[in-house]
Amino acid sequence: MAKPEIEEFNSYIRRNLEGRLPPNIPIDIYHWLSHETYGLQAVDLFCWGIFQKYEKNNFDWLDVYKEKVLFDEQFL
Repeated sequence: MAKPEIEEFNSYIRRNLEGRLPPNIPIDIYHWLSHETYGLQAVDLFCWGIFQKYEKNNFDWLDVYKEKVLFDEQFL
């Protein structure tokens, strides 16, 4: 991503999170390569399961960790 796109992305994420989080929670956004960061690879896998739920109506992977999901906007 080029710098303007990164700033726009960060601003979008920040606006959406600030409306849902208490003001004393800091929001730091980093752009790391997942193939270089094992923790990010785990998050990618988790997010892929959520993507499968909403885009493919496939709950197989999400069912593995659904008890860990604390918030799902679908049910608001």
